[in-house]
Amino acid sequence: MRTAPFLLVFLAGCWPFLPQSFDEYTNEGSDVTDEDTTPDDDRDRDTDPDGDTEPDRDTDLDEDTEPNGTCIDDSREDDDTFGQATALQNNSSRSGTLCPNDPDFMRLTIPAECEATLELAFDEEQGNLDLFLFSGEDQVGWSDRDNTSFEEITFLANGGEYVVIVEGNQDDSADYTLNLDVDCDVDIGECVDDSIDTNGNDDTRTSATVISSFPMVIDGQICEGDDDWYELDTALNCRINVLVEHEYVAAPLNDVDVQIVGIGNNVLALAESSTDDEVISDFHVAQRSWIRVYGYQTTESPYTLVVEETCPE
Repeated sequence: MRTAPFLLVFLAGCWPFLPQSFDEYTNEGSDVTDEDTTPDDDRDRDTDPDGDTEPDRDTDLDEDTEPNGTCIDDSREDDDTFGQATALQNNSSRSGTLCPNDPDFMRLTIPAECEATLELAFDEEQGNLDLFLFSGEDQVGWSDRDNTSFEEITFLANGGEYVVIVEGNQDDSADYTLNLDVDCDVDIGECVDDSIDTNGNDDTRTSATVISSFPMVIDGQICEGDDDWYELDTALNCRINVLVEHEYVAAPLNDVDVQIVGIGNNVLALAESSTDDEVISDFHVAQRSWIRVYGYQTTESPYTLVVEETCPE
């Protein structure tokens, strides 16, 4: 009985070194219902082992699409290679989920001389997705616009199978909807060249149409294997802006490009993109120069050429 005061004194003296609560044993990297305001550094390992009625909240600024850091893919996996491509029916729509570094491959069968349009819609706040079209091993179309929630490819089918790929830009992920519209009532017809190109008047550099007043706006037509040439009649040291407007459709059907060519047929500037507009800005005229408007592969397309001039005073 005489030892009781001693034990009490001993325990009281050791009290600062004893555990303050059960949390000191259990709060090792998991969110328990303690009163602290310091966020745990456990990232996405919250399993909420405590007995509170409210789930723990993630406070880490990761880019997970799910609270536990996993992207839940759609039910069509695996469809990550050409050999795994799943069938996409003509005139149909498909919803899917693209996870990081996990492209979706789909197989199309389009009759010859039918026009097909692929439309990809997604939420750009989730991620930026791109669209690619292959025929065999050849990439024949693509759409990779920036800062949009929409990608589109339109092409005239040669008949047979194609593969379309939905892919995240820089491994982005997002939910998406892909529409495939197929129109087999397209009137292909014969390409009718523009009035300037009568008898091949602007098909070469030596027969180029001269542009001598600015700004100049010309409506033209590209037929298969038929370039349009324009000579710039402007003073040296002037600066030229060139814009070619057309309706981009996935190569090889409809993709118009533009170059500025010098005396020795050397290319001085060019614009070749998969967009509706081809732009050459602030070109410094240092020698006699020509504009060449041309189609990619078998392109047949109308276009509008706009040329502006700025010269030093």
